[in-house]
This record gives sequence, C-alpha cells and structure tokens, in this order.
Amino acid sequence: MKASKEHRVPLSDAAVALLKALPRFKDNNLVFPAPRGGQLSDMSLTAVLKRMDRKDLT
Repeated sequence: MKASKEHRVPLSDAAVALLKALPRFKDNNLVFPAPRGGQLSDMSLTAVLKRMDRKDLT
C-alpha cells in the first residue's frame, strides 16, 4: 500500500520466468515459505540481508 492506495509494480518477463521456475510446495502459494510452513518473519528476512552484507537494505 502506498498512501492507502494499492501500488503495483509490474515484473519483467525474466523475473516472472524465474519465479515460475522455483520449486513449489504443495498447498502453499508463498514464494519463500518458512521452513516449518507459513511465511517468513521480517526478522528472518533481515537476518538474510545482514548475512549478504546488504546494510543498504536493512
């Protein structure tokens, strides 16, 4: 949401192809599910960015 309005950014054809090629889990529509099911927490994603040394994104 941006200013309480839906904000969409279209993906390139290459990005869509990459996402379609990812392995999927049965009965789970998430792109990056948590190891025990459900969605990843924001802290899990922050930890990944820190391990990638992406201080500009945290």
